[in-house]
Amino acid sequence: MMMNKPAKKEKLAAIILFWGLVVPIIFGVFFRIFFILFNFVYGFMVLKLLGQEYTGMVFGISLITSFCFTLGVLIWVHKQYKKHTLATLI
Repeated sequence: MMMNKPAKKEKLAAIILFWGLVVPIIFGVFFRIFFILFNFVYGFMVLKLLGQEYTGMVFGISLITSFCFTLGVLIWVHKQYKKHTLATLI
């Protein structure tokens, strides 16, 4: 028995849900987790070694590092999404 292929509307709906729902949630969650982690690590190291006047630098470095790590997670999730989800809809 031959199986029916999913319509292009289902693939379009999956793409819209991924970019409209999943990506913003993942970005917010991982950005916050990485920011807390790196702010704690960098904050403890730098502030203990150099002093309290470098809190702005610690904040900036934590922000940049957490943004880069979050982009890495999003790229990895998108590759896995294309490989495991969208490939089944083609």
